[in-house]
Amino acid sequence: MSLVTISDTSIYLKQDHYFNKLKDQLCKDFGDDDFDAAVLNLHIEDAQNLFSIVNKHLNYLETQSTEIFFRILYRIDIPEADFKAQILENGLDIQFLSELVIKRELIKILMREQYS
Repeated sequence: MSLVTISDTSIYLKQDHYFNKLKDQLCKDFGDDDFDAAVLNLHIEDAQNLFSIVNKHLNYLETQSTEIFFRILYRIDIPEADFKAQILENGLDIQFLSELVIKRELIKILMREQYS
């Protein structure tokens, strides 16, 4: 059994199939109507804006409710070791965390496809 890793998310963000699955997975895990509206209105031509939307929402959650912020990271299943290493190196870098969230969500999608 091989581990699924992603080094370049842009490969997947250029494909309708993965882009739409990623939007659905993000909406499921974030579970927020405002986030859903922003993400679901994105078209594949604007795929890079997904990072900005995730970034803004994580930033908002971190300042408004750390409990919800950490609950979402837990739901997304951000590896604790990655999260702790990132915090120790750079402090809480929401932009890096946004990239980590998108990579983790893509890995979930790829694993489902591989093992279904």
